[in-house]
Amino acid sequence: MIRLIQLFFILSTILTKASDCHQQYVTGKPLKDVLQVLPSPGNGVFTIIYKSDTKGPVNLSVTDATGKFVYLKTVREFNGDLKEMLDLSGLPKGIYIVEAERENSRETKKIIHQ
Repeated sequence: MIRLIQLFFILSTILTKASDCHQQYVTGKPLKDVLQVLPSPGNGVFTIIYKSDTKGPVNLSVTDATGKFVYLKTVREFNGDLKEMLDLSGLPKGIYIVEAERENSRETKKIIHQ
């Protein structure tokens, strides 16, 4: 069952990335806000990549399957490009939600810590 869930998330990630690339190709413009978390599934150490065509503060958060916050960070000097290491290796294996929130947008991604 866990393998089936992992396969589902891998396929949904691939389809989301393909859709994002298609949208960027059709419009010729970068997407307003793009959040990626790599790798997923992963062993507990992930890289959060967040890009936006606007600057300003961004709030990063990670919640577990019960909705409990396990990571919170505010980046006040966000310049449109963010790369952040995330270490969940000390936490239980499972599904986590990564969120990047700004004044007028919110991007979320599910990750699997295995």
